[in-house]
Amino acid sequence: MADRIGGAHLARHATDPPVGGGGGGRRQRARGARWISGCPSCQGNLVDVCSVAGFQPDITYETDDYIALQGLAAAGLGVALLPDLMLMATRHDADLVLKPLLQKRFRRVSVVTTRALASVPGVTETMQAIVGVGQGLLLPEKVLLPESVAEPA
Repeated sequence: MADRIGGAHLARHATDPPVGGGGGGRRQRARGARWISGCPSCQGNLVDVCSVAGFQPDITYETDDYIALQGLAAAGLGVALLPDLMLMATRHDADLVLKPLLQKRFRRVSVVTTRALASVPGVTETMQAIVGVGQGLLLPEKVLLPESVAEPA
């Protein structure tokens, strides 16, 4: 799974014209496309990806629910940037076309809990699994991990 955690796909309705790399026409369509954004952090990522491609996205819908984001794209209401990790956990709609994003980028994955919940075995195991997936990936200089998770038992 570690090789898929940092990737992403452009998602669009099957009848919409392709957007993204592959030539000036696709990039021009990306500039003129309606975009669907996720949470504020994901929206920042979308804006960064589009900025590297030379344009600012016209964000017409926002949702922090990835199933809804996928559904909006499948309904033809816009183009979305979907992380691979999310695609591993959701349904695949026949009306949704996914194109791998080849651009190198970084994505922040954060885990937050309370002191009380940090002692719950399921929470600890989940946090350890997330840290484990991140092992070997290029990490920012400063990574804040709770001591109970930083050193797996």
